[in-house]
Amino acid sequence: MTWPSLKTGVPGLDAVLGGGLGDASLNLLSGPPGVGKTVMAQQVVYSGATEERPALYFTTTTEPLEKVIAHVQGFAFFRRELVGRAVQYHCLGETLSLGGLTRVLEALRAELTRTFPAYLVIDSFRAFRDFAPSQHDLAVFLHELAGTLSAVRCLTLLLDESPLPEVMGSPAAAIVDGIIHLQASGSGRSDRRCVQVIKLRGSGYLPGLHLFSVDARGVTVYPRLASLVPDPTGATCDGLRPSGIPGLDLALGGGLPSSGVAVVSGCPGAGKTALGLSWVLAGAASGEPGVFASTHDYPARLRRTGPAFGSDVGRLEHSGLLRFLYVPPLDVEVDRVGLELLRTVENLGARRVVLDAVTDLETAVIPPDEYQGFIYALSHLLCQRGATVLFTASASGSEEDACLGRLPAARLADVLMRVESRLTQSGIYRVLRVVKARSGETTGIPHPLHIVPGRGVIVGPAEKPAAGEGTAP
Repeated sequence: MTWPSLKTGVPGLDAVLGGGLGDASLNLLSGPPGVGKTVMAQQVVYSGATEERPALYFTTTTEPLEKVIAHVQGFAFFRRELVGRAVQYHCLGETLSLGGLTRVLEALRAELTRTFPAYLVIDSFRAFRDFAPSQHDLAVFLHELAGTLSAVRCLTLLLDESPLPEVMGSPAAAIVDGIIHLQASGSGRSDRRCVQVIKLRGSGYLPGLHLFSVDARGVTVYPRLASLVPDPTGATCDGLRPSGIPGLDLALGGGLPSSGVAVVSGCPGAGKTALGLSWVLAGAASGEPGVFASTHDYPARLRRTGPAFGSDVGRLEHSGLLRFLYVPPLDVEVDRVGLELLRTVENLGARRVVLDAVTDLETAVIPPDEYQGFIYALSHLLCQRGATVLFTASASGSEEDACLGRLPAARLADVLMRVESRLTQSGIYRVLRVVKARSGETTGIPHPLHIVPGRGVIVGPAEKPAAGEGTAP
């Protein structure tokens, strides 16, 4: 059986749930104390409850009602005018301790048939399990409660702080329509919270663990990037896109692939960042929105470099053609980073995306084994949105081939470029080599790469420069 879905109002959660929660569904929201169950439940009711279809929030014996109301007031989703009207709080503690489940069921039925709410929260349901004379009595109680809830078409959340094996072993696990589990674990220097849908009838939910955070805004869920990747068999590339960098298209055989992936590798100072920034700025200047995400340069610093590349960065940003993002390369939650980048790309309608430098994230991803999946998923999702992606990879000397060999982005790249530099008597001499291009033949012949003040990157015609030669035009 399926029900019309109600949006939860929790950013990212509906995507994990496959659209939302059924308007007459009975759901267990489980997890250890302090993980965020109460915050999530109250965010749901404050996001959807109205005076016509209110929410009933029942506490039991775990936390005083006064504390529940006091704590929720610190979150952005809280609306004081809804308390007592659209969101009605009640305490079942005394009813449960004096009359057991029978009296609780009577009290719930009386309030449900009087109010006909859209939402019901019981916080915490574990108290019912503790007071139940037997598992059979608990199952009968749940069966009768579920029948009443179906009649009033009420979305119900039963909060339970019991360990997951206990939750799954209780009669509730078989009776409820959904089981949503929250968990927390230490990771690096921070705690990592994840949500997992274990059961959800009539829903195409996303399996696996999905990161979530709790802050002053409330709960935000970040669906796993890997679970969002589309079937790649239908992906198409609609030709080459001129780069806008003088000389680069000639070296590439026409430009970078539209909706494709390019990787630029090289040692520090070789010109990777300059090439990526020139490419994004050239696209923005011609009307193609672009995003430049950096692991080592703050947006303010990148903005100051605009004149050196002949661009009015402020005008491009104001016009909605350019965005800078900073990705701190410490304890990186890749799904959060990836989804924020995807959201920026979608909002901007970006056609050019740079991640500089992707190798900075390799040792910072938590957990570490998610790095490869992150690169693959991010690449596919960006290309699906019509963007050409350019990753820069930092490597030097004899380490470069080994670095590129284990870099997922290099293995799936349509174009692989290498920039090299050396110190000569006349200054730094830089060259660019195209070592892989699926659109055509590559020779790896060096092209002089010049960084010209006021113009940015310029790529010269193919040549084999003699040692010590090379000057900017």
